[in-house]
Amino acid sequence: MKAILYDWFGWNQQLLLALNGFDAPVLDTIARVLGIAGDYRSFPLYVAVGLFLVWKEQRAGQAPRAQELRWALWSFSLGYAIGVVLIGDLKVALDFPRPSAVFGPQAIHLLPGSEPRYSLPSGHAAFAALLATSLWPLSGTRMRSALVLFALAVGWSRVWSGIHFPADVVAGYGCGLAAGWLAQRLFRIAEQDRVAGLALFGALAVFVLDQASKSAVVLALPLHDTVAVTDFFNLVYWQNTGAAFGLLSRESGWQSPLFMIIGIAASYVLVRLIRSVRSMAMEKAAFALILGGALGNVFDRVVRGAVVDWLDFHWGNAHWPAFNLADAGISVGAVLLLFLAFRRHPAAEAPHRP
Repeated sequence: MKAILYDWFGWNQQLLLALNGFDAPVLDTIARVLGIAGDYRSFPLYVAVGLFLVWKEQRAGQAPRAQELRWALWSFSLGYAIGVVLIGDLKVALDFPRPSAVFGPQAIHLLPGSEPRYSLPSGHAAFAALLATSLWPLSGTRMRSALVLFALAVGWSRVWSGIHFPADVVAGYGCGLAAGWLAQRLFRIAEQDRVAGLALFGALAVFVLDQASKSAVVLALPLHDTVAVTDFFNLVYWQNTGAAFGLLSRESGWQSPLFMIIGIAASYVLVRLIRSVRSMAMEKAAFALILGGALGNVFDRVVRGAVVDWLDFHWGNAHWPAFNLADAGISVGAVLLLFLAFRRHPAAEAPHRP
């Protein structure tokens, strides 16, 4: 699969060598400038510019335009948060080598600042695509053309600098577009149904916390390592191919695709239930907890090949199966649904005797 989706049957490396194989000081300077403009660490600067434009439109009496800019700024900020988690997880989970590690630093034209690891996806390409996606609804034809050219130029600069392969740039574009679209979609849903919007934001928060914690564990601990924290709690790093709490983890491997399909289908149903007008607020909250947990574990199965478990509670020699924040979200949501069902359908009262 990697040979098709990433190596492109060898064309990924060949395109890198074709775009990177000669020196041109002027292009080096342009690439450095684009690297700064497309750097995700420039996010505060773009936010400051956006706030200034909002203030300017308000001072000019253009309230509708100021509101559109404010909406784009909120979408851009949320998309940035989503993108940081998504890209960070992909980099850590896949751990693809950079061009300098594949060819050697002397074999390619390499500008300073390259690392040997975590090549996929390109964060700069993702940031440029996110910026273009956020400004797209406010832009006319010329501005949209400029945004596309800017994103393409930032992607080119990463290949020219020898920092990323073309496939890394393409993957970065996909992540940026996905993060921007998701942020805009969430805000539109929140405008139509505030409770459903808050529930979906909650599901996103569960997913973000789950993935951030898993990446931290992967970076901090070797596989199968254990760190004693208290007399009843350990930090561990286990990979689980089964369901929550290790269910069916010892099977031959058929269970992973099955759980992946079930998780995707369940996530679709949960989104529909959250957006349904028949669901009460507390039900939407429960669905959101389950949705965030399901997405977290599905992401692990697709990207990492197994679910990362890191919470280990024990009493003496008896250990509860290791789990993660996604499992906790699913469990709390399920318990909340049972509680709501019990309140809605209490046990029948004993018949009245005359």
